[in-house]
Amino acid sequence: MDEPLTTGAHETAARTARRVVDERREQAAAKERRKGRGRRGNHATTRVTVVIPALNEGPNLLHVLTNMPDTVFEVILIPGSSTDDT
Repeated sequence: MDEPLTTGAHETAARTARRVVDERREQAAAKERRKGRGRRGNHATTRVTVVIPALNEGPNLLHVLTNMPDTVFEVILIPGSSTDDT
């Protein structure tokens, strides 16, 4: 049976999750640029902004951000007074 994560392990997991999300977003952005269009070049009439208020949700953000639909124009994360690495 795995032992529960310590606070330091949660922080490390959150940093790793953020790094993975950043890498995936950069890869997706590069792919879009290669197509000749990108988020800033998207001239669609409808733009969707997602605002995520989060309090100590660092480990869960990877799941949320990686499952965000491609139609989302931007994501605004509001970490509040989180004590983890949100």
